[in-house]
Amino acid sequence: MKKKLLAAVLCLTLGTVTVQGVFADTTVNVSSDLMNTTVSKENYEFTITDVYYTNQLSEKKGTTTYSYGSDGKYLIVKMNFTNLAASAIEQYHSDRVSDIKLTYNDKFEYEGDFVILTDDIVPLGSANAYLMFPVSDVIENDQSGSLVADFKIDGDDYNFVIQGGNGSDTTAAEETKTDSESVVNPEIKLGDVRTDGTNFSFTFSDLYYTTKLSEQNGSTTYIYGNEGYYLVAKLEFTNLKAETMEKYHSDRVSDIKLVYNDKYEYDGEFYVLAADIVPLGTQNAYVVFAVPDTVENGEEPLKASFKVDGTEFTIDCRNYEYVTYSDAETIKKVQEKLNAEGFECGTPDGVAGSGTYSALNSYQKEKGLPVVNAITDELLTAMGLK
Repeated sequence: MKKKLLAAVLCLTLGTVTVQGVFADTTVNVSSDLMNTTVSKENYEFTITDVYYTNQLSEKKGTTTYSYGSDGKYLIVKMNFTNLAASAIEQYHSDRVSDIKLTYNDKFEYEGDFVILTDDIVPLGSANAYLMFPVSDVIENDQSGSLVADFKIDGDDYNFVIQGGNGSDTTAAEETKTDSESVVNPEIKLGDVRTDGTNFSFTFSDLYYTTKLSEQNGSTTYIYGNEGYYLVAKLEFTNLKAETMEKYHSDRVSDIKLVYNDKYEYDGEFYVLAADIVPLGTQNAYVVFAVPDTVENGEEPLKASFKVDGTEFTIDCRNYEYVTYSDAETIKKVQEKLNAEGFECGTPDGVAGSGTYSALNSYQKEKGLPVVNAITDELLTAMGLK
């Protein structure tokens, strides 16, 4: 088992005045009547000028680039805002703009922020302002689903239809929910995918010891906990629920326990470090146990368990990796079997390429086997090759 010793790094999460790298923004074509239309009221005036996806909100003024938020995926509604009130609107946020919400497919909700990057907007002054929604890649890639932004300015309600949707029940969201292995076996091994099809999907991606839990996201390193000794199970966690899963802790993951030598018990915690997990979004998540180093170096049984939305999972921390095969003879036998069973993978040549793994994953899903890009003992037994 590998050991990762990670140094502490200063974390920066607030918007800062700094020169940032260049991100590729994706423009959204919007046909709403509110787009490029000036709305005038007694204390304000605004025009929505652009809608786009970006990895970080930023605006250049002179030689300085202002930015806000961590690296992630955001839907931005950009507006030119004129302040007609007698007092200034402060930089970054203002309680004059409230109840900011984005709704996808009439179900999945994303809370937003109102952000002014460059300076306060003085009375009678104008500046760019932004409605900023953290979203998942699913939304950006689904051009047929409905997408509506709601917000209030000085108590006035606005409903901005970004995408009307086509009324189809077959959406990228539903595909995300079903494109994973079902919850079959509660014991998970490295590379396994588990989902209940409704609330969550996760991949068990790593198991390691460390002196401090940390994660780098773009130029920022997030750290949690004090110096110590920890056993960490890393999950790539997808939130399939309609509500956001808040970072750091979540009561959706519970009953976290590690048992050493069938006797000694250690309570664990669940952490999401970098950002909230928005509906249909995916983030790294961690099941963490504070342990003595004798646990790592011992040979006695070591088993972790936890529940996700009430479904229990276990990890044998002494035997958490699959026995895999990569020799040409075994690969060729598997390819021949896949072709014979109707899972076409091309000419059996003993080389496992993308075609082989695609056919292999389809076979694993249909047979209820762990979906991993590897030839395992379990696979060979199911195929009758062992």
